[in-house]
Amino acid sequence: MSFNVILDALYVSGPVAAFVFIVLIIMSILSWGLIIATAIYFKRLANLDEKFLQEFEKSSKPIDLYKDGIASDLNSEKLSGVRAIFSGIYKEVVHVEQRVKGLNFVDPKMQNLKSNFDEVIQRTIEKVTSKENNKRERYFSFFATTSNVAPFIGLLGTVIGIIDAFAEIGRIGSADLGFVAPAISEALVATALGLFVAIPASIAFNYFKAKSFRFKETFDHFALDLLNHIQQQYFIFDHTTEVSAAERVG
Repeated sequence: MSFNVILDALYVSGPVAAFVFIVLIIMSILSWGLIIATAIYFKRLANLDEKFLQEFEKSSKPIDLYKDGIASDLNSEKLSGVRAIFSGIYKEVVHVEQRVKGLNFVDPKMQNLKSNFDEVIQRTIEKVTSKENNKRERYFSFFATTSNVAPFIGLLGTVIGIIDAFAEIGRIGSADLGFVAPAISEALVATALGLFVAIPASIAFNYFKAKSFRFKETFDHFALDLLNHIQQQYFIFDHTTEVSAAERVG
């Protein structure tokens, strides 16, 4: 189907059918624009995540990565992916450290703070991961709606076009194939246009949904790694200190 066929159908159609054509064309333009934008965003997010994870693995103490600003934009509001998760979690950790000097849950005096600290970190992880998941999937509802609705809008245009064609046949009083065929063909353009809009949107929805799930797995694993580091920093005994203390007692 060439673009000229669509233009011809739009030119000879009635006001309702023309409105259907215009709606489908707008939906197609928006759908392709969002598909391209989402693909670029996912590619950029994957590259930034990979780069930051390399920095994270090289760091012996992740909190120093936050404090020293190895990633210079960690306090930016435009962070995304694992950087946003890292920044959100350690922002809370640093906030607690500033309020509780010498934070160390090996110290019996601070044991009563342990459960509160755990809850703060868990809530922070849930909040930042949920925010990142919502940000990543913000166009998914449009893709799903477009893939479901566009064929029905196209079918509506086809039905209206056929009704107009038969009304014209009744008015003229001729059912000659040379007259009927072009009118029916123009009506079927709406269905074809609806499928043209729906198919790419459906493919995009399923493709990006699968990629989004892999991002979610990466985020969840990264959050668990951060929890392990936080446990090691604040909850696990320093055996060197423990031995030294034992020697002093002996």
